[in-house]
Amino acid sequence: MDPLDFATAYRVQVSDDAETWTTSYVVAAGNGGRDWVYMPDAESRYVRLALERSSRGHGYGIVSVAVQPLEFSDTPNQFFTALASESPPGSFPKYFSGKQTYWTVVGVAGDEKNALVNEEGMVEVEKGGFSIEPFLYLDGKLVDWSSARISRALEDGALPIPTVRWESDRIVLTVTAFADGEPGSSTLYTLYRIENARPSASG
Repeated sequence: MDPLDFATAYRVQVSDDAETWTTSYVVAAGNGGRDWVYMPDAESRYVRLALERSSRGHGYGIVSVAVQPLEFSDTPNQFFTALASESPPGSFPKYFSGKQTYWTVVGVAGDEKNALVNEEGMVEVEKGGFSIEPFLYLDGKLVDWSSARISRALEDGALPIPTVRWESDRIVLTVTAFADGEPGSSTLYTLYRIENARPSASG
């Protein structure tokens, strides 16, 4: 979209006869950048953008509109993989970019459920469960796995308590995961610690 005059609110609508329209997607806080519209299994003859609010009240500028084939968003994973291929490194978890990552298991001995922690500090709470990937927003910029210097360690060098450490010019982030409790009712703990990497100013 135009960097100055863009839609901050709009609707994506579909129709089979260009008379009766159905809203399939709503944007209420557009920022003028590229917007990806996820519409799996959507079928229609016509598509239109109903622009509702302009950034400066001076109209709208649109650079381009592209309609992708079904394979683009046939599944949520395919959709995010496609987005990752068009986005800067680090914007998405590494596996969406087709890059290998290594994992270590975190859990209580004898428990049927275990968590996983990868080498970038992403935590998968259990098999088939959700994952948590750290991002830091600092001075208007994202610090992510592609821009940080990353190291890994085990507690006391050998204990099954992994820590992933991110270092940037301004901050240090450490992610530590461990489990505690009895098999069958254990709890996963994940600790996030952020430190100022710059020394304090001296008088």
